Amino acid sequence: MLSTNIEKLSTSQMKAYLTRIGMDADLPLKASLEDLNKIHENHALNVPFEGLDIHLVGQKSPPDLSLEGVFKKIVLQNRGGYCYEVNKLLACALATLGFEVYSHKAGVIWGYPAKRPPGHRMLTVKVDGQLYLADVGFGGPGQISPLKLVVGEEQHQGSHIYRIVLDESNEFELQKKKGERWEKLYAFNHEKTYDEKSYEIHNTFVATSPESVFVKKMICTMPTSNGRVTLSDNTLKIIVCENDGEKIIELQENMTMQQYLNALKRHFGISLSSSIDLSFDRHGKQSIFPIPTILPFYSAQSRPPEADQLAQLDAAKEKNIMGISSSDMVKRYCST
Repeated sequence: MLSTNIEKLSTSQMKAYLTRIGMDADLPLKASLEDLNKIHENHALNVPFEGLDIHLVGQKSPPDLSLEGVFKKIVLQNRGGYCYEVNKLLACALATLGFEVYSHKAGVIWGYPAKRPPGHRMLTVKVDGQLYLADVGFGGPGQISPLKLVVGEEQHQGSHIYRIVLDESNEFELQKKKGERWEKLYAFNHEKTYDEKSYEIHNTFVATSPESVFVKKMICTMPTSNGRVTLSDNTLKIIVCENDGEKIIELQENMTMQQYLNALKRHFGISLSSSIDLSFDRHGKQSIFPIPTILPFYSAQSRPPEADQLAQLDAAKEKNIMGISSSDMVKRYCST
């Protein structure tokens, strides 16, 4: 049975949220498709998809998924977040306006040889009896507007084309057209919903596991009206979408730390309050990447570690910050 147990924002929080996503805080809104589109699009175009916290000096725990924590980070600190954060805030804002909102988990396919276990947080929203897929937390190929939950219909968003099909497990599979072929993004069971606590194990995994793309890379990306701006490690790429595909209009590689911070501010409006953790190569030369996490057991050393520190790091390869073996963590993640 579907359950919609979504927290709501206070009046002042709702006004601050609307201002954060570039909307008039006093604009009268209701649970209509028109207003769902407005909020989803403004959120997508103003709140970046990013996992920067994992790489900040002094950050010793996964991102705070409480409503207070997510609101503070995204709205008050003008930051972004990954799916557990940005889609939570979107869900709370929509619920506040009276929308019927459901929270799900999807198994990601994009970038993997096979469908991953359910772990990506996305939403469905019911308007006038019709369900819509709402997701502002998928990054690169993600949608800007809600998608009607119907099978086989091509749905256009500017130069982007999406469709939803049924996969071999009879789950809804989101696809995006690239050239003449369809890329599989993720699949989900729209009849199964999850409470907030169930996302915590995924949050810990994504923020701490060496297998996580957010641990391997520092990511910050946001769509524009006709393209996308992406910071991946110390490379900035800006693309625009044209009829014959995507065109790179700016590419800046091997940026210095200051260039990186300037790009964060210029393109995403982000001013980090903490320093980004730095690594040192074998010659002691300071470099910006690769950037390891600074969580316990994966902490970078600002100088070559002593023998006992090396032993601790070696032992940590078999454990994570919760004291659970890596294999057990993966098993828990896969079975959640």
